[in-house]
This record gives sequence, C-alpha cells and structure tokens, in this order.
Amino acid sequence: MRAFQLCKNALAHLAKAYAGLSAGEKDALDLSAQDVWDERMCAAGQDNDLAAFRAALRCWERAGLDAIRRVQVRGGAV
Repeated sequence: MRAFQLCKNALAHLAKAYAGLSAGEKDALDLSAQDVWDERMCAAGQDNDLAAFRAALRCWERAGLDAIRRVQVRGGAV
C-alpha cells in the first residue's frame, strides 16, 4: 500500500474518533505527543524507507487516538 493510502486510512480513524468529541473535549485535546512520530515519518519519507514510515505512522495514529481517549476520560477538563 502506498504512503498516501496509509495516511488516508490513519486520518480517517482519527477523524472518526475526533467527531465523537464534545466541543469542550475538542478544545482540550492535546496532540503534541504525535510530534515525535511526525518527525520520524518525515525522515523515513526522505530516506524512502517504507517500513520505517509505516511504523512511525502507526505510532503517530496510536498517539492521536490515545490523546483522544484521554480527553474523553477527563471530559474536556483542563
């Protein structure tokens, strides 16, 4: 599967989870844990290393979903 399709699938999973958040939860959402994985995806792309890209993307998606779950548990409380 091409990187584009992998990204599209990951974004679809995140969008579905994000859509279920309340306005307060959306305001409180912190996706900064994805930053390190974003950097690794960029590096893997520059190196043309699809295996490393897939691994970083999987972790990037998991970090986003974990952040969404955390804000749901807190109910948007900061």
